[in-house]
Amino acid sequence: MSDTHDNIQEFLASLPQRLLVLEEGIVLKTLKEYLEYSHGFERGKLSEEETLHLAGMLSDEGIKDDDKKKVLTMLAHLGPITAFKEIAKYHQR
Repeated sequence: MSDTHDNIQEFLASLPQRLLVLEEGIVLKTLKEYLEYSHGFERGKLSEEETLHLAGMLSDEGIKDDDKKKVLTMLAHLGPITAFKEIAKYHQR
């Protein structure tokens, strides 16, 4: 078999057992907010420690909703896979 075939097989094997697909589209207003928040971000990545710190802020009732939106945007834009898991947890609350 070719390397390409092997790479595809390896990629498919790495996918999660359960894949969530949106049944609804993204609200245009929400997409616009995300783009506005993320536009000013520097390129880079969050470390695992930074990701978990920001994710912890999402459960803090003392943090304003606008600030939580910024945290969610940072996690989605700069975070590792852990960030997406934390976003999913927050969404389920």
